[in-house]
Amino acid sequence: MTTPRTVVGTGGAVRGRHRWRSVTVILAVTAVALAGCVPIDRPSTASARTSPPPTPSAAPPAGLSATLVQYRRDQPRRFVEVQLDNSGGTAIDVTLVAVTLPGFTPPDEVRRTTHLEPQRRVDLPVALGAVSCDETPRGAAAAIVEVVSDDAAVRTTLPVDDAGLLDRLRSFECAVERADAAIAIGLSPMWRPRGTGRDLTVVGTATLSARDGAAPVDVTGIDGGILFVARADAVVPALPVQLDARRPSVTLEFTLIPARCDAHAIGEARRLTTVTFWVSVGGAQPVPLRRAPDEAGYRTLVSALRTRCGIS
Repeated sequence: MTTPRTVVGTGGAVRGRHRWRSVTVILAVTAVALAGCVPIDRPSTASARTSPPPTPSAAPPAGLSATLVQYRRDQPRRFVEVQLDNSGGTAIDVTLVAVTLPGFTPPDEVRRTTHLEPQRRVDLPVALGAVSCDETPRGAAAAIVEVVSDDAAVRTTLPVDDAGLLDRLRSFECAVERADAAIAIGLSPMWRPRGTGRDLTVVGTATLSARDGAAPVDVTGIDGGILFVARADAVVPALPVQLDARRPSVTLEFTLIPARCDAHAIGEARRLTTVTFWVSVGGAQPVPLRRAPDEAGYRTLVSALRTRCGIS
C-alpha cells in the first residue's frame, strides 16, 4: 500500500486534478448504471403466450373429430364426455367453448382447454342440461371449439358422433320422469337395527302412493345401492306390488344388509347411501327411482355399516 505524501506549494493544482479524476469516475459509473436501465425490445411473457384472435366459422382442422361417450362414473352426476381425437400430424391446442346436445337444454358455456399431440385424444366432461320430453329433438350434436396451431387460431363447429347415446339417455330420463310423476315414495324416518355385530341389519319402511290411478304402477324391486344389499325375501308385502285405483297406496317393509367395508366406499357414504325402487308405469321397462334417508336414518345406516365392518 502506497504511503500518502504531503504536497506543498502546488497542492491546489494537484487537488484539482484529483477532483476531475473523481468526477470522471463517477460519470463513468453513472453511465454504466444508466445503461442497465435502458429497456430492451423483447416480448413479454404475457404477450408471448397470448393466442391470436380466432378466425370465425372456419372449416375444422384436418384430423380433428369429436365423439360423445358416457362412462359409468358419469351416470350418477348426469355427465357426458366430449372425446376429442387428433388424428392429424400437428400438435394443437383446443378449447371447447359450447356444446349442442339435442333433447337437452344447452349447458352453460364451457371453457376447457387441452393440448393434443398428434394421434392423441382426450375426454372433456360436460354436464347434461334438463331433458326435454315434450317434443322430438331436432338437429345433431355439435361442439364449438377454438383451435390454435402454428400461431394460427380458428373457431369452428365440429359434428359430434354420439352413436345414438343421446336418444338412449333421453329415453331413459323421460321414463324416469314419467315414473316419478306417477308415484310418490316416502322413506319413514324410523330405521330399526336388528341383530348384533357382523349379523347387524337395518329394517326400514317406505310408503308408496299412486299419484293417478288411471295407469297401473308396478314396484318390481328394491336395491340398497353400493353400500347395502336389500334382502329380496324380506320385503313385506312381497314384490312385485301394483298400485292402481283399487290399491292406491301401500307400505313396504324391507331389510338392508351392510355390504361394503372398503375405506373408499365408506368415505363416500353420504353420497352413496340411497334406496332404489324399480318402478314400471303402464307395463313399461322398470326404471330406478332413488330416495335418500333423512339425517337420523343416515346415521343409523352408517353406524350399522361401521359395526358390521368392525370399524370403531
